[in-house]
Amino acid sequence: MKKSCLIPIFLLLFTSMIFGSDGMPESWKSEWNTPSRSMRPLKLAHGEDLTKMKSVEYYRDQCGLGGLVVNVGGPEYIRKDENWKQFAAGVKNIHKAGLRIWIYDEKGYPSLSAGGVVLEQDPSLESLELVYDKSAKEPFYVRKAYEHHHAANSYSESRRYPNPLQDAAVAKFIEVTHLRYQKELGPDLYRAVECYFTDEPSTMAVNSTRIPGVDPPYRDPVDPAKKMLPSVPWTQDMEDQYKAKYGSDLKPDFGSLFYGTSDRDQTIRRNFWTLVGEMNQKAYYRQIREFCAKDPQGPISSGHMLSEENNLRHVPDDGNMLEDLKEFDLPGMDLLTSDPGAHYRGTWKTALLPCSAAFLIGQRLAMSETSDHSQRNSAQKRWADLNEMCGTAAWQMAWGITEFTLYYGIRGDKNAPYRNEESFSKYCTFVGRINAILRSAKPVRPVLLYYPIEIYQEDYLPQETPLSIAKQSKRIRQTDLSWNQIGSSLVKAQIPFLAVDQQTLRELTSKENKGRTRAVPEDFSGILVPENASVSDLKWPIDSFVRIQAKAGDHLNSAAYLAKAVEKFAGPRFVFSPANEFLAFGSFVREGRLIFLVSNSKYTPWTGKAVFAYPKGMSMKDGIKFDGKGLGSEQLASIGKKSWTVLNPENGAVNKVDPLPDGSGFPVHLDGFKTLLFISPKVQ
Repeated sequence: MKKSCLIPIFLLLFTSMIFGSDGMPESWKSEWNTPSRSMRPLKLAHGEDLTKMKSVEYYRDQCGLGGLVVNVGGPEYIRKDENWKQFAAGVKNIHKAGLRIWIYDEKGYPSLSAGGVVLEQDPSLESLELVYDKSAKEPFYVRKAYEHHHAANSYSESRRYPNPLQDAAVAKFIEVTHLRYQKELGPDLYRAVECYFTDEPSTMAVNSTRIPGVDPPYRDPVDPAKKMLPSVPWTQDMEDQYKAKYGSDLKPDFGSLFYGTSDRDQTIRRNFWTLVGEMNQKAYYRQIREFCAKDPQGPISSGHMLSEENNLRHVPDDGNMLEDLKEFDLPGMDLLTSDPGAHYRGTWKTALLPCSAAFLIGQRLAMSETSDHSQRNSAQKRWADLNEMCGTAAWQMAWGITEFTLYYGIRGDKNAPYRNEESFSKYCTFVGRINAILRSAKPVRPVLLYYPIEIYQEDYLPQETPLSIAKQSKRIRQTDLSWNQIGSSLVKAQIPFLAVDQQTLRELTSKENKGRTRAVPEDFSGILVPENASVSDLKWPIDSFVRIQAKAGDHLNSAAYLAKAVEKFAGPRFVFSPANEFLAFGSFVREGRLIFLVSNSKYTPWTGKAVFAYPKGMSMKDGIKFDGKGLGSEQLASIGKKSWTVLNPENGAVNKVDPLPDGSGFPVHLDGFKTLLFISPKVQ
């Protein structure tokens, strides 16, 4: 049959689903029809005066928001008692209005300085760096880490930065922020707060220049004569910590942190950056999480990191970003673009580690700080429209994001009249409807992509200029290219996956798991390993678990090739015909039903068919399992031959779609940037 003849048939069958019968579970309908505040996004409202109830009601009633992310405002931030009184009164109004409450833990970013208060109270807590100056008589020395780094080059305020590797620095931060919030709000109001939001902390070890066109205020002046040098993060007891962990002195091997290609150099670097990661997790993320845990009814810890999409930066900024993210109660990400098409071009990397961390620690919720920053600051100075905003939310929700903390402006300028309270409210309802279905569902992510952080740790060499992977080793470049190609191919083939590092694999396969990982081996069916990395010693407890080791020239950069390579262990999914790399796809399970989110990340329409596929070793008894036995496969096969429920989160329509007459799949039509949810019949 000619293609020109197929399209009218697809459209005819799609019309039948619009007017078809309603097969949605009754218990899901209330939230879908009118999403509650808990399902809707929150807006960042830094330091706003919310003491007038009408200001809070505006966000709730005109804008359709579910809540607000707030912090103390006013002159001098947390230094003035009247600012605290205004903040507490505002939070009381937010709670009275029935809105969700999160607390942003800083004045701008990066979190930890408390607007400068931490170092005002104890200057000895300032961040340090070990630098290498090959022109100096003593080439290795320790200095304060401020100039040329993240804290001096931000959009908010340039100020000196405490040391996130030092317990005392983070304890002081908690004392002047978290503990004070607890005191000023009182127990009842404090327990109405859901989360603390921490923003882009880092170890201040990557050189950067001023952001073009941005001139934030300087709380602390910078020294223009300070030499830009290669650096690594430091603490006064770093050498003692290193010796306690590895039994050897670090000082004789300082050079290995900055140069050298021998096995010994690589081992020292890996040891050092592993230690940095552990110190960062313990001092910063765990200390904040454990503070929150002291009041089980109070807020939990959330927030996001810096440069989630750049694996190379995960070494100097974090040590190991995945392990840092696992220390959050509710991991998060930062998305600066509202171009849905950026998803298949690479922004999937921004979502991968936070959503992986959430799944691995057994946390369904995951956060995204979302904005149209890139569009607003481009040459066009353009505001994203409603379709772009919804398409951007949809692909993130396909990955597992549930909580949105928004930097979107509500009212557009004269060139963007389409951005207003009405469009904003429609966006919030769109997010709320998807959450109504997916927030209580479990993501299905059986395919693992190995996060080879040890390769980056072993070969990473600090630079005196802004960081560039082109200046790093061939091994890093090969590994990074392989990792990106595999991930991109999985995304374009609509195969959901998670990232895991060596520590996570140890926790998954150990009978005495003492780490943060709460996932179980039966959740996973196979792993893809980038070039140069290895998991050859991995003892997986399930015989059917598959490993694919990437090597040069194996075509894993092809979505079609990779889809074929993993089809025996890829999870339950739709296979689309004609193939379309622009479709974002998420797979979930809830109450015995599979749920697939499909979103068109391109502005042009797509019409085709979706074929239900699943691996033979999968069963759905008491949730999805990958044990190689495939118990219940007959029931799974049958659901591809039955009608599915189809939900449209834009207008709330609930319909059905029948298989094509020849049984080859379901007809699907998606306009540009549009989204549908497909719900399978219940597997008996």
